[in-house]
Amino acid sequence: MENAFGRLAADAWHPVARPVPASGPSHIAHLSLFGIPLTVRSDDAVLLAVLAGICDASPVPASHAVPLDLSLVVDPTLIGSLSSPPHVDGMRMTIDGPSFTARADAARGRGWCRVSPELRDDLDQLRDTALEPLLLFLVTRRGRAPLHAAGFIIDDLAVLLAGPSGSGKSCLTLAAHRAGFAALSDDIVFVAAGARPDVWGLPRPVHLFAHDAPEFDQVVRLRNGKEKRAVALCRQRAPRAAENAVLCLLRFGDAVRLEPVDPNDAPSAFATLEPGFDLLTDEIAAAVAALARCGIWSLTLSDRPDEAIALLADSLPLLRGDR
Repeated sequence: MENAFGRLAADAWHPVARPVPASGPSHIAHLSLFGIPLTVRSDDAVLLAVLAGICDASPVPASHAVPLDLSLVVDPTLIGSLSSPPHVDGMRMTIDGPSFTARADAARGRGWCRVSPELRDDLDQLRDTALEPLLLFLVTRRGRAPLHAAGFIIDDLAVLLAGPSGSGKSCLTLAAHRAGFAALSDDIVFVAAGARPDVWGLPRPVHLFAHDAPEFDQVVRLRNGKEKRAVALCRQRAPRAAENAVLCLLRFGDAVRLEPVDPNDAPSAFATLEPGFDLLTDEIAAAVAALARCGIWSLTLSDRPDEAIALLADSLPLLRGDR
């Protein structure tokens, strides 16, 4: 997720020509992401299939809301498969590089992306550096606030775990997976603020230091300047969702404890937002306030993540409250 969201930075919007027309019959799909309908047009079935794999397993009918409109094109004038960082100016995003170019206008709900033939054939890179940034930019400005938190689902309850980088979110996500719970994410979840907030996560590998990772070969990636091992938890790529959620703020101690927190203290836990998240301050504040109304807890961690997950599972009736 770091490539998809965390590297967004303010920059100017530079208009360019619209995507080249498709040389063959156009492919059209009606999809959705986090419950927001998408109409997608492409000249290439592979591009469309990769994007569909990022989207909801059960699309929302376009009649339920004004859909986002996307265009995806393979452009033979582009070369390579190197990534390029997104640049954001208000409601507009620009990505320019030798292997792909993209534009998104969240105010109008439109976006497009042109990719090189090489990038089209590098499915992981295509998904992580081109298509996800485009989609996430648009939906996070359509009422799906990104929250720097891990999460997993117990029954129908999303348990969100918030803390700064290094607070143990990834280890807790792995422990939740090993305990049989469905992971939402080890780094970022998306919240629709409301009387009962909806929460989504994109199942992805968790990133752990070598001493925390299982003892078998994993891909080594650089995350925030540190080498970490990517551990795949499942093959699912479609988003997971929950209609109920509870927020736990992480801290370290000698033994695991779960204690209620005054809802008025919740905003202070998100007072300092990391790069990318700081572009959506108001949206994140509204999401945190909505979650706090459902109950907020302090979770003290020991040096054994499985103890914290067991405590949360045993405390499910308490976490659910009257819901």
